[in-house]
Amino acid sequence: SQALHPGHRSAQATMALMSVGLAAALLVLLLRLWPDRPVLVVLVWAGFVFTLPLLGFATQVYPEVPAALALVLAALCIRRPVVVGVLAATLPWLHIRYAPLALTVLAVALLRASTNRDRLLALAPFAAGMALLATAFQHWYGSPLPGAPYTAPPFAHRGTGLVGLYHFGLGGFLDTAAGLLPYSPVLLVGLVGAGPLVRRFGRTARAALAGALLYAGTAAMAGGAAYSLPGRFLVPLVPLLALPAAAAVTRFRSAGALFAGLAAVSLALAAPTAARFGDLYDIGYPHYRPVMETAGLWPVFAAENGVEHFDAPAVSDLLQLRPGHWEITAGAGPVAVEDVILGRTRARTPDARLAYRSPDARLVRVRAAGGPVHGLRLRLLDHPRTLSTDGPKSLAWLAALGLLAAWFSRPTRPGASGSAGSAATPAAAPAGPPEEPSTTAGRAAPPT
Repeated sequence: SQALHPGHRSAQATMALMSVGLAAALLVLLLRLWPDRPVLVVLVWAGFVFTLPLLGFATQVYPEVPAALALVLAALCIRRPVVVGVLAATLPWLHIRYAPLALTVLAVALLRASTNRDRLLALAPFAAGMALLATAFQHWYGSPLPGAPYTAPPFAHRGTGLVGLYHFGLGGFLDTAAGLLPYSPVLLVGLVGAGPLVRRFGRTARAALAGALLYAGTAAMAGGAAYSLPGRFLVPLVPLLALPAAAAVTRFRSAGALFAGLAAVSLALAAPTAARFGDLYDIGYPHYRPVMETAGLWPVFAAENGVEHFDAPAVSDLLQLRPGHWEITAGAGPVAVEDVILGRTRARTPDARLAYRSPDARLVRVRAAGGPVHGLRLRLLDHPRTLSTDGPKSLAWLAALGLLAAWFSRPTRPGASGSAGSAATPAAAPAGPPEEPSTTAGRAAPPT
């Protein structure tokens, strides 16, 4: 920590305060949407905020927690168009990859607005924020386009395209080293609870789910998060996964039993992070011991993680290279590849060009003449694979998630054995007009 900027502790304290605010806002949102089931709602809330990844990101200086806070606040203030417009405009400023989330927030606000005045009040601050961001991009990167940060050196990055949907989209949830579910299986209930959420909140839920899928897809196509905590790019969506989880738990007793078991496992997995927090960082394979015990249950996508192409006239930093044959070129020799974790040299050449075979996705650092490399160029010579090393496990998990989602999407009758009793028929509808007519007799759709 001594090598970090002197203000890093203040930054961590700020992130901790944001995390507390996120937890409080999420609790208020859940209690507002399910006022008749406070005990179940609090248990669902605790199962999300006291487990990974939110617990792990609580003090980490990443944009994911501020983005998650903005999303939850937008859901809370959905009837305040100016506030929602400001929050939507804030998201791309945190990171341009949050642009799909910003558009989703704006779309839901416009969908919920009852007058053209409210729509204009939401659009105005968003349009002003985007115009200012385009001006800043023009000044910083020479182009006002959203992709400008990814085309200007030394940050040039071409993404992974459709292959990334598999490696970093599905892998972001299932990968044994960098996925969310191996570290926090309780999130599974949120993934399969979309049906009850849509039944209760109709088109608002459908729009929000479509936006979440759009963001997850675009983030995956941009590439992985490399050396970071598991599932980093998906973290902004995690707090809102508590909503479909609550919808399922308050509607089906079987969902409540599933949630209780997975929450206990998730709490047990999160508890050791206080002493072994650094083990959560992805180095290409699971080395956090509690997850290592269950690694055989999950598919392996880690072999596809890391850099595929790097071309920048800058000092090299930590790199996570895909397994395969690489051509490494530096401004001057000799060139050496060092294993960051084990602290030993993996390959060396007296020349400025090194043919290097990366056996795994471990972190490495490239050195030239014993110092940092200037003008580093890396090129992957092998054609990248398009399937993980455990494709059958991926298909099995997809099938299991699909079956659970279908089971929790089935209609229920009040008092049915599989229903959570009054969950399907609230005693009293919260104040406010319903979003659209309810599809279940005798049930009023609550406001969002």
